[in-house]
Amino acid sequence: MLGGVEDNDRDALAVIGSEGLEVDESGHGAGPSLHADGQLAVSIGLGVRPEAGTKGGDDRLDGARIHPSSLPDEAASQVGRPNPAWEDTPAWARGDRRAVVFGFVIDHPDGAIVVDTGVGRGNDFIDRAYLPTVWDLDEVLAKAGIDPTSVAAVVNSHLHFDHCGQNPTYYGTTVPVFVQADEVASAREPYYTVTEWAEIPPAQLRAVRGDEVIAEGVRILSTPGHTRGHQSVVVEAGDGIVVLAAQAVWDIAEFRREEATTANVDAEDLRDAAVASIRRLKALDPDLAYFSHHAEVFRRPI
Repeated sequence: MLGGVEDNDRDALAVIGSEGLEVDESGHGAGPSLHADGQLAVSIGLGVRPEAGTKGGDDRLDGARIHPSSLPDEAASQVGRPNPAWEDTPAWARGDRRAVVFGFVIDHPDGAIVVDTGVGRGNDFIDRAYLPTVWDLDEVLAKAGIDPTSVAAVVNSHLHFDHCGQNPTYYGTTVPVFVQADEVASAREPYYTVTEWAEIPPAQLRAVRGDEVIAEGVRILSTPGHTRGHQSVVVEAGDGIVVLAAQAVWDIAEFRREEATTANVDAEDLRDAAVASIRRLKALDPDLAYFSHHAEVFRRPI
């Protein structure tokens, strides 16, 4: 059972199976294993958008807050004035850099578990400011061999708009949505996210406080840093461990170096927590680790 959702007894193609994990360099393996679709096993590409400028001139997608100042005055007035920290026009508005947004799916006997739903559609500000190319979640799930109607739970690593944009696909259903309680509180702050995407119906919200097992072999780990309520997901498949680190780091280099960069962790008071989160994930000695905005997969040295 997953949060009160009935078991799904379909015979499913394993994306991450709970009975064993055998992975070769391509991400394919025998039996219940990681399933590779395109470049990344487990990952489903849910959108790309121009990279947001960050303090210090590092042109990365920071996924932090909405930037009304990047639009003409008449458009900005529709969303109000920004926090002074984001008054300057971001660097990406003057360039052509783009960044990928990945979601993830775990094929579990209780039903598919989606981790992050990517960028959504229909928000005029996001469409004009970030120019996203969006892939519909149902379509990419089907392409990965997952029946979209089999989704039994959603986990949001955090509630920035590029991680919860297609949550409304499941609003009004019985699918539970797992988010850290601290993140739910943060999402109520001005310019934090897109409210209609991040506001989870109370009947479906599972407000997590710390770590929590949500299904056999699948657990949420609190990994504050990028946001105060950021969380990652750990999947134990037989003798193997897969970490869906999400945006605990921006890229694999930060994971290897155990570094909290200003590009990924804007709040100075969260830098130490961010490093501790990285170390906590690495201490699991995972076979593989996946990231929200970086295509390379971390593989445990043999």
